[in-house]
Amino acid sequence: YLVLEQVCVAALDCYRLPLAEYCIKILMREFPGSLRVHKYHAMHLEALE
Repeated sequence: YLVLEQVCVAALDCYRLPLAEYCIKILMREFPGSLRVHKYHAMHLEALE
């Protein structure tokens, strides 16, 4: 899952939002209460603006 987190951040940096959303969904399913995953979700929402 460490690589998946790195892919998520890289996708957000490159504005590949569908890929970032896919990674976040997998991470949320595996770690539902993780603050780090919620941070990635917030970064995704911020990129949508």
